[in-house]
Amino acid sequence: ASGCTPVCNVFTDLSNAVDGTMSGWEWSFPGGIPSSSTLQNPGNVCYNSPGTYGVTLTVTNSFGCKDTLTINPMINAYPWPNADFCVVPEKASATDPVFTFCDLWTPNPGVTQWYWDFGDGSPIDSINTDPVHSYSATVTGNDFYIYNVCLYVKNQYGCWDTICKTVEILPEFTFYIPNAFTPNGDPTNELFFGKGRGIKEYDIWL
Repeated sequence: ASGCTPVCNVFTDLSNAVDGTMSGWEWSFPGGIPSSSTLQNPGNVCYNSPGTYGVTLTVTNSFGCKDTLTINPMINAYPWPNADFCVVPEKASATDPVFTFCDLWTPNPGVTQWYWDFGDGSPIDSINTDPVHSYSATVTGNDFYIYNVCLYVKNQYGCWDTICKTVEILPEFTFYIPNAFTPNGDPTNELFFGKGRGIKEYDIWL
């Protein structure tokens, strides 16, 4: 049996007695849970740690004669990769919603396939390990936005791991108000007012 940990396998005795009848069974499962059994059919044995494991069965007939069979390897338990990534900056402004991502997945066993889901409906990126992504297509206003970015990685054994992180986009706030104006009838600086970006309302009082 082979697979990503934990690997569980059902063991069944197929021994035959040439003389007499079968009367005893001794199973050894190094690295398995349970690690041994005296049942004819011990059932399910699980291997939680990555590695290659052998299995030994010793059978005894009614005359006390024994025979032993060892199969090694019989179980291949493969490790999972560990998905992780960094993102710079942690928060971006709505006027420049661009993030740089970098892979931090475990190098051993090596990741052979990956894809990035940026959470904004854009195509999946399965080419770049350190992509740069802009949210300008969906950030249509100077407001708050949160996107869930997920990275999926697979190693050479076909074992997958996933991690998701959020990126935040914040509105850009600027405000300018003059310190003087000239209401003298010419077309210049006749009105006193503030202006900026991300401002919904403001009050002026003397």
